[in-house]
Amino acid sequence: KPRFNEFIKEGILFDHFYASGDRTDKGIVAVLNGYPSQPLTSIIKEPKKTKSLPYLNKIFKEHGYRTEFTYGYNINYANFNSYLIHAGFDHVTHSMDFPQELNTSKWGVHDEYVFAKFFEETQRVQAPFFKVMMTQSSHEPFEVPMETVIKGDDEVSQFLNSAYYTDKELGIFIDKAKQTQWWDNTLIVITADHGHPYPNNAGVSNPDKYKIPMLWLGGALNVRDTVVHSISTQTDIPNTVLAQFGWDDGEFKFGQNILGNAYNPFAVFVFNNGFAMVKEDRLYIYDNV
Repeated sequence: KPRFNEFIKEGILFDHFYASGDRTDKGIVAVLNGYPSQPLTSIIKEPKKTKSLPYLNKIFKEHGYRTEFTYGYNINYANFNSYLIHAGFDHVTHSMDFPQELNTSKWGVHDEYVFAKFFEETQRVQAPFFKVMMTQSSHEPFEVPMETVIKGDDEVSQFLNSAYYTDKELGIFIDKAKQTQWWDNTLIVITADHGHPYPNNAGVSNPDKYKIPMLWLGGALNVRDTVVHSISTQTDIPNTVLAQFGWDDGEFKFGQNILGNAYNPFAVFVFNNGFAMVKEDRLYIYDNV
């Protein structure tokens, strides 16, 4: 991922960071609600429960921010529609909001078009804003609208090629964002919804499968070219972000402020009917099967 690696020098990389689970519907709840994955179900499928979760975007909304969610997926995938209604975003963009000739992938609209729309939205939205964008092109079947860069018909090559495509489009977005008026006052948090068994992370409980990057960028940062080595996880995102604003994070009971003095470094990830805890000097895995 050449652009992502380039941006590390401009931001703060969290390099011992773990996904809470192994699916998008679990990742989004970990990131925005600070709520860990479950071994046999996904809370997003239970509207009565998602209704009562704390939402990071709602905290920003209470502080006068415009909140928006943008993705190229079918809004009915994995009960996202009811989840986003409960989240109370001021605006949601999904696959039906694009010209239908762009709705060409198995999962909806490819990343370059979603990034372009997302950028347009940032230019129109009144500051201050809290915006979320979700990519999808690096998902199997790994078909991307780009001349193949990483050649090979095997699935690993196709996966890496699709990741290259998303990285390229992220780079174009960041390049354009740097030219805007909002860049200087904005924090951009880039992370994955979950890890991947490719290229060499096979095994449902393999911790390498759950290790993902988190990178902070944007003109709002007062330190750059910094790597945070603390073991941390998606459920720490709300607490860590809110701490930067000096806002209360008490609703988010499953996370910690990674950058705080009292931080206890550990990560929990959950797989099908099992869970694991990663600490600095040990790894616990419990597989119920």
